[in-house]
Amino acid sequence: EAQPDAVLTWCDPESASTLLAEMRRAGIQAWFVGAPDIMSDEFIHRAGRQEAKVLAFVHEAQVVDGPAARTFDAKFTERNVMGRTQRRPDSRAYRSLLATDHLATALTNAGSDRGRVRHELQTMERTVSGERHCDELIARRTVKLARLVDGRWETLDLAARLDGP
Repeated sequence: EAQPDAVLTWCDPESASTLLAEMRRAGIQAWFVGAPDIMSDEFIHRAGRQEAKVLAFVHEAQVVDGPAARTFDAKFTERNVMGRTQRRPDSRAYRSLLATDHLATALTNAGSDRGRVRHELQTMERTVSGERHCDELIARRTVKLARLVDGRWETLDLAARLDGP
């Protein structure tokens, strides 16, 4: 019978711990990878402190900085304060602006033909503005994982090995 190397879940701590318990009872010793929500006392209590092969994605607020981002933040905040919503932008709002600007430029240059738009987007990736745009998006997509070790979560370096206890 084939054994998976890992099982990826994206659910609440209660459901995740129940699934993990069922996997272990069935003899499945694969890595269990869960959503940031499982990094909780509830999950540890339900899963058990001795569980060794559990990883979770670490939730981190993504920060975008730089002159363009600060200008965007100020204008967004001003508009919303005047509109009385008192809402501040998150990093996705600025990245959405960059992506929309990138696509609008491609549409302006290529017209409405999808093939030409795709080609234009690929070409733009190799220009100064395209590289800046892509670099800003890619630089913000770092993933952090935590490993459950002796009943506590330890953040891992992406280069960390998962072998061993």
